[in-house]
Amino acid sequence: MASYGSCWCPCCSPPVAVAATRARSKVRKGTADGKEVGEGELYLEFTKDGKLYFVTTNDTLKGTYTIGSGDQVTFNFDKEVGGKKSHVEKISISGGLLTLTDSKGSIVFSQLHDDKYENTTWVSEADKWAGKPPELHEGAIRLNFQKDRSIIADGEKVGAFVQGNGTLTINFTGKFRNMEWKSKDMTVTDHRRFSMIDSAGNGVKFKRIFDRAE
Repeated sequence: MASYGSCWCPCCSPPVAVAATRARSKVRKGTADGKEVGEGELYLEFTKDGKLYFVTTNDTLKGTYTIGSGDQVTFNFDKEVGGKKSHVEKISISGGLLTLTDSKGSIVFSQLHDDKYENTTWVSEADKWAGKPPELHEGAIRLNFQKDRSIIADGEKVGAFVQGNGTLTINFTGKFRNMEWKSKDMTVTDHRRFSMIDSAGNGVKFKRIFDRAE
């Protein structure tokens, strides 16, 4: 388990850094529950309103975090992680790295750059299609943005993306070429969310769930 905020200044106390800003981070190395954790296998995100997102390679857990005394922070998940919902961690920040430690091990995280979309994964949010059932469940559409700016869905290349100043353009190829999506210069909110609209005005909302190790 692990966490931290996006202020990397060594002079800032870790609890202040966590509480003050939203942050994303990726595992560099460490152990959890006595097992080795590989680079990029775990991701954590903190929001300013106290919410917590813990992303593994096959699940996304939600919860909250609270700041304790000294170097402690408590994570409260909506379901059990390692046999319990509440976890107390110790945090240290040094040299641009964050370390989380508890009785079962420690994990070192490095900062991710939210303003770069290469090697990121985006999924559709739960919603109704055209304002009525059938519902589109969360993660029904999964887009992997590659380092070479191509986009992979279901193991197949479906297009390429162009990142602008706070915008995103997707140029579909192959079987998706003729889809009537208005995917030019889409606004990306806080580098985390965008919506694709079709010619009839129906939209699908996408959210960024994590960044992948290169």
